[in-house]
Amino acid sequence: MTRERWQQIEAVFSEAVELPVNESRAYLDRVCRGDDDLRREVDLLLESDRRAQGHVGVAIGQAAAAFAVQMQRDYSASQIGRRIGPYEIVREIGRGGMGSVYQAVRIDDQYIRSVAIKLIAQGMDSEDALARFRTERQILATLQHPNIAGLLDGGTTADGRPYIVMEYIEGEPILDYCQRRNLSVNERLGLFCALCSAVHHAHQMLVIHRDIKPANVLVNEAGIPKLLDFGIAKLLTPELVIGGASTTKTLMRRMTPQYASPEQVRGEGLTTATDIYSLGVLLYEMLTHSSPYRITGQSSVDVERLVCESEPMRLSSSASGDARLRRQLSGDLDNVVAMALRKEPQRRYGSVQQFADDVQRFTHGMPVSAREDTIFYLAGKLVRRNLLASAAFGLLALSIGAGWFATYREAKRTEARFMEVRKLANFVLSDFQKSIQHLPGATPARELLVRTALEYLNNLSKDAPSNDPTFQWELSQAYEQVGDVQGDLSGPNLGQFREALVSYDKALALVEPLAEQSQSYDTLSCATWLHYKRGDLELRIVNVAAAIRSYTEGLKLAEKIDNTLHDSRTDDLFVHGYVRLANARTRLSAVGPALQDANRAAAAADRAALYRKDGGTANLANTRLLVGNLLWMRGDLQGAWSRYREAVTWLEKLVETEPDNPSHLKDLEEAYRRCGDLQGNPSYFHFGDLEKAQLYHRKALRIAEQLAARDPNDAMARAELSVALRRMAAVVRVPEPAQAVELYREALVILQELIRRSPGDLSYQRDLANAHLGLAAALRNSGKFKLALADLEIALELQRGMLAKNPERAVVKEDMFESLLTLGELKLKMREPASAFEVLREALKTAEGLSEKGKEALYPERCLALVYQRLGDYDAYLASSMPGPGRAAHAASANAWYDKALSIWSRWRSQNLAVPFSTNREKEILRVKASSGSLVSRL
Repeated sequence: MTRERWQQIEAVFSEAVELPVNESRAYLDRVCRGDDDLRREVDLLLESDRRAQGHVGVAIGQAAAAFAVQMQRDYSASQIGRRIGPYEIVREIGRGGMGSVYQAVRIDDQYIRSVAIKLIAQGMDSEDALARFRTERQILATLQHPNIAGLLDGGTTADGRPYIVMEYIEGEPILDYCQRRNLSVNERLGLFCALCSAVHHAHQMLVIHRDIKPANVLVNEAGIPKLLDFGIAKLLTPELVIGGASTTKTLMRRMTPQYASPEQVRGEGLTTATDIYSLGVLLYEMLTHSSPYRITGQSSVDVERLVCESEPMRLSSSASGDARLRRQLSGDLDNVVAMALRKEPQRRYGSVQQFADDVQRFTHGMPVSAREDTIFYLAGKLVRRNLLASAAFGLLALSIGAGWFATYREAKRTEARFMEVRKLANFVLSDFQKSIQHLPGATPARELLVRTALEYLNNLSKDAPSNDPTFQWELSQAYEQVGDVQGDLSGPNLGQFREALVSYDKALALVEPLAEQSQSYDTLSCATWLHYKRGDLELRIVNVAAAIRSYTEGLKLAEKIDNTLHDSRTDDLFVHGYVRLANARTRLSAVGPALQDANRAAAAADRAALYRKDGGTANLANTRLLVGNLLWMRGDLQGAWSRYREAVTWLEKLVETEPDNPSHLKDLEEAYRRCGDLQGNPSYFHFGDLEKAQLYHRKALRIAEQLAARDPNDAMARAELSVALRRMAAVVRVPEPAQAVELYREALVILQELIRRSPGDLSYQRDLANAHLGLAAALRNSGKFKLALADLEIALELQRGMLAKNPERAVVKEDMFESLLTLGELKLKMREPASAFEVLREALKTAEGLSEKGKEALYPERCLALVYQRLGDYDAYLASSMPGPGRAAHAASANAWYDKALSIWSRWRSQNLAVPFSTNREKEILRVKASSGSLVSRL
């Protein structure tokens, strides 16, 4: 038997085996007329197929299929390089019963474009097959939709076989796309609605697809789904087919059983409802990656029996191992999918558009039209399936029915009230509250909504079933949301940080047992984030050691996720944990360990960028900022500048893409601030370029004003604005001291308001002290010494109060050193040398303490060099103002102090540390030593 003859037999058999016996005979009478050998061979195959049972039938089918596949593979290989019209075949990309689909390119010099060519297989050129191919071509010509692979061309090859030229889709099946990108439920529902739009368009054009399944829906890199393969589609108006009547009757049972509707399996008349059913199966798999039926058999007969006789599993029951996913899928989404999967076509959605509308209503938190089947409907089905058994129990049911019904009705009412309130509370927390999170002026409304929802949930918890993990999860999420509104430092909040810490503790107490039981990513990552959020608040209102403990606990959980679940999302958890840990260690001047943590965060951000849909740009930028900060603290100004510029470039592109995203704006503001400080903030090592420093700080201030204007009650945005005002003031307080004074005073107004809201917040107290310190420096530069003195006294009082509560807080000690140094300089300017000396001695003691505790950092050495220089200025002042022997002693002492300062700056310059800042300081002292006769005028 020749290969061509076998292909012809296989093609006719494939058609006939799908048909009922009477239709199969009529089909063979027509197709095999005049070819008795063909009829005999097909009849033998059909008889063998009917006798085949269990695994034997499967084995025969598999063997036949393998032979046919090999034959087709050989033929397809021979087609590579073949030219069809202006197209040249490149490779085979798909194969079906009618033929193969190839990728081809246009080569006629008009233009270059990849296309997909569908070519009918050898042996499939029967009248029915050709008619079906023409039907598919006509259908594609009819459909014009962005989510349907479109028809580009068509014709007949030199050997008389028809072909179709279609749009070439570079993509992957929709299930693979969802899983590989780990899309959220809402993102999957968005993809599904786009697909529904395509199917609805087909239905409007009187076309039923009849084979909707994952392999026929490809998603391209832009995230656009494309519906393919209308090879077994049915035209509801067969007169549209060129060349005569439709042949769809012979195709009635060509299908993919696990996606086929019950009426399609039974060979009954089809309507658009069959596509709605297939879409329901597809949506089920998109959300759960499992089938609505527990398919265990190998044969299509087993699958068909399940589809026709078994009820599909509830959507949420397929997510039993994931509490958060089960909560998302239960309720309305359960009912939506169940309605699409109803056995009776008339009880499904009336149209695909209605199906899509319900899905969209769910995503927007609106009521859906789908409702759960009533007990009476389910009971009716049970009775119809078991008439004899039902009659036997009838009398018994009547005897207890009246009392049971009353009890049942009351129980259902109570349960309904419970579920409605629970649903309302969860909607307020997880959907509505988040949707208004970044709306201008929404913070008080968010607090009211969340508190109301939490009150409902607390009341419900009294009636909730004991040990209900789903409800425990919902309650934990409620407490976390309350904490976020009260004081989440990463978003808009009310500045109620102590209250937020209590809410996070409650959430953690609920979610940690769930995480231990389920070991799922959702519960473990939730616990991780709660530790991080607790640490953020402890850093502000408790102490650094407590924050480090919380961050470390969070990172341990992240390690557990990585080791047990091997989930790529863990890298994001590592980024946020190590960034926080590095910042906390910096507060203790542990620059070396902090830099190690920062580099770990940057490495995790690089790994995460490989799989994140958004490229992880924000994390990449923020980790570079952190590494830059620590390099700066170690004196590598050029290294820090390189990281900052890299971060600014990434963040500017992000903001250009999403100009209203407050998170991106906040990150860019921070990057601009860092650039400005490095260029010329006098409180840090800097390049000395005041013009560039002002440029960057103006950009940062504009963003801070924009974010603060969105919501006057957003404590975080107000705090960031105060920082931007103070940094801008710092770089103008020498050239424009009057402007600096106004900026500092504006920052003070904001900080005083924030402290009234949260009096125990250490960060606000520190910012307030530094604002008074900066204002004092600006007033001193303006010649207003007494006013400057008053602000310095306020700054020192605040700083001493903070250190009394937290003696190890290194950053406050650094701030107090700056206040003491500034006060010593001011006393000298006010010609009060004795008072200046006492203050400078305290500054020296503070600097020596910082140097002893922070040997890794350059900042303590900077403090020593500066106070040495000011003590030299003190002795130089006395040397210039007293006669006789005392003059020489003070001049010698001044030179000794200057030399001590010079030794630090000279060593820095030689080791390329904090250049050019250290070089400029060295030059300044050398100039003072060279002009020792004019010290008084310099002061």
